[in-house]
Amino acid sequence: MSMDMIDVQLDEFVAIDVEATGLSITDDKIIEISAVKFKNGQIIDIFTKLINPDKKIPHFIENLTGISNSDVNNAPYFNDINEDLIEFIHEKPIVGHNITFDI
Repeated sequence: MSMDMIDVQLDEFVAIDVEATGLSITDDKIIEISAVKFKNGQIIDIFTKLINPDKKIPHFIENLTGISNSDVNNAPYFNDINEDLIEFIHEKPIVGHNITFDI
């Protein structure tokens, strides 16, 4: 059975995606966070930030994401942008792939 956002009455939501230095939620750090706000199936706003993980990005992750250590060296730390992200999301439902990891 296929459902779309109309079926679940989700006319407004924010889709998020996170790139990190690895797959561990305890040891790895965010290097990029993106959020896209949708209303009635249309993109209405985009939030995207590179994040300084305060640790070296492994070569495998650099190759996978295209994000290098030099890209994030002067980027803000997550704590510097988290309020902006919360304000962007506001009270909208959050959707995403592998959302447990992203959150």
